[in-house]
This record gives sequence, structure tokens and C-alpha cells, in this order.
Amino acid sequence: WKPFIVNTPNGKVKVLGTKFYVTSTLKEKDFMVSLIEGSVKISSGEKSAMLKPGYRAQFKDGEFKQSVIRTFETELWKDGIYYFKDKSFGELMEGFEKCFGVKISIDKDIKSTERYTGKFYRYNGIQHALQALQHDFNFDFKWDKELNTIQITSKHK
Repeated sequence: WKPFIVNTPNGKVKVLGTKFYVTSTLKEKDFMVSLIEGSVKISSGEKSAMLKPGYRAQFKDGEFKQSVIRTFETELWKDGIYYFKDKSFGELMEGFEKCFGVKISIDKDIKSTERYTGKFYRYNGIQHALQALQHDFNFDFKWDKELNTIQITSKHK
């Protein structure tokens, strides 16, 4: 067994025998590591930290901020489940973009104060997820598979 390093554009994770999840996005300059078991040393620039099991660390404002993992959405993600809790419709669609790898546009005439909690299996696909949401929220969608985009519009009465 030999330690290895996971490099992301925003930081590094040195793996020391463990079970962990890394999220790093260029758009938000986000770098987060969730540790399930074992240990990892994380670094970004000159800053570094050791992470304990059951904790997650996010690199923000030049520092690593650690917090207890309250839910195991990253564990569920690994198992092909997109779990969400108390999300707005817009936040849910942002999650769908990451989960299903599509670009989603929402017409500005769609307004929702609803908050959503639930889960979708990624293998069921985006169409299934959107159709399930249509039971609670009045919208239409058009999926352009060639451009990999989905346009969400208000359902015409």
C-alpha cells in the first residue's frame, strides 16, 4: 500500500488509507473533502489540515473550515443517489445540472416558494426526475438532447 495525492484545480488531498469524497469546481472555486473513514491531509497553497472521520473541510477565504458531516449525501452520491434537503426549485435545478450533466434554463416567469426534500436515482435519468417534479410543480420542459440543454417553462393553462 502506498499513499497517493488527488490533485484538483483548487487544492490537494493526500490519501493515507481511507474512504473519502472530493468536490472541486472551477466555476465556484469550491474545494471540499468529506472523510468517512481513515485519514487525509489536505492542502491548498501554503495552508494544510488533517481531517478526522465524520468531518468535512471546505477551503474558504484562504482557510480550511471543518464541520461535522450531518448527512451522508456524498455517500449517497457515490451510490448513484442525488439527495437534496430544503432546496428551492432553482437550487434543485442547479443540482440536476451537476447530477445529470445537462444545462438547464428556467424561464423568468417561473416563480416558486416551495422547498424540496427528497432523492432521485441518477440511473433513472433527468426525464424521470423532471416528470416526478411535475406532479408538485406546474411546468413544462423541452430537452434538446443534441445540445444537452433543457428549457423549463411555465405550463400554459
